[in-house]
Amino acid sequence: MKKKTVIGLMFVSLAIIYPVTLASGRTLYIDLIPDFIGFLLIRLGMDKMSYYNRYLRDAANFATGCLVLSFMTLVGQLSPLFITYLQNSSVGSGMAAVAVVVTLFEQMALYVNFFLDAIYMIFIAYFCYGTASELHKRILTAEDRRERAWKGPYGDMMYSRRAYAAGERLSKVFCVVYALIAAAYVVNQIYAYVLPADGGMQGIVFSVLGFDIGLWALFLPVNILYIIYANEIVPMIAGPRIEPDPYS
Repeated sequence: MKKKTVIGLMFVSLAIIYPVTLASGRTLYIDLIPDFIGFLLIRLGMDKMSYYNRYLRDAANFATGCLVLSFMTLVGQLSPLFITYLQNSSVGSGMAAVAVVVTLFEQMALYVNFFLDAIYMIFIAYFCYGTASELHKRILTAEDRRERAWKGPYGDMMYSRRAYAAGERLSKVFCVVYALIAAAYVVNQIYAYVLPADGGMQGIVFSVLGFDIGLWALFLPVNILYIIYANEIVPMIAGPRIEPDPYS
């Protein structure tokens, strides 16, 4: 679970935007680490959970929905590279129908991209909530040691009660932070609609050291901290959970 999930969370939380100018003069903004791949890895990783946690299972289903949305967005972003071929194809009405669907994806990627980003940030917030709930369950059976982690008799990693408690607190903090980031993206989408058409789809832009940056760059430090957090926390919930003894 842990490797795929951590890498997937990195793909979803981070954005590396690369502008590509076409021969027509149009500029495409390509995310070099697509959310689609991130949600695919998260879904594959969470399928390997060896225990039941309602919130994490809900997060896995949430990831499936985001996987579909992010695939549609990715196709829409790349559509200018191949839409002309689809529209002029001699195959027949089948390709024409595909061209219509791809055009819809393109409009979605162009006009509701910040709203989709908000949905993805809500996913991260909910994943953090599920993680906090799982860490809380593990506190009940964890050993009260001074060290944070150690290897068990079979080579698997064991974590102390103090480590689980700290992880739970951090998870709750990131849950709130990403809920606020999601709200910021919703505001950004509304702001994009009220701007003139020639620049509205850029949303809120800040000037830093002479460079214009969007929200994705502004939140980059938070996302980097989140990846560091996820790399530490996901392994703590990746292994089987020790259930408390009902007779003790």
